[in-house]
Amino acid sequence: MANAPTPIDEKAVQQILARAVEIENQQRGAMTEVQLREIAGDLNIPEGAIEQALAEHRDVLQTAAASRPGLPRWRSRVALILLAGVGLTAIALIFITMAIRIAAPAP
Repeated sequence: MANAPTPIDEKAVQQILARAVEIENQQRGAMTEVQLREIAGDLNIPEGAIEQALAEHRDVLQTAAASRPGLPRWRSRVALILLAGVGLTAIALIFITMAIRIAAPAP
């Protein structure tokens, strides 16, 4: 006699489907919003729910991008000052070398 299939609770179903989508994306690349909407339609997810989920996803992306600022202001200034110092030193060495060559007596 065959055993009856084991029921899977709703949370596990969501996790399994989410993981299946991850695996599929790894195999073929990213998914477009159109494809996502089609899948949501196939799963009978209301359009409003997918819209809200997409909006939340965009907010998370924007927040993550905003929380990664460039160098702190003082570090940017220090780097600029060091770069200017190196440049000025190089220019000074060029002028000194030219002056020595010009002032050196011809053999």
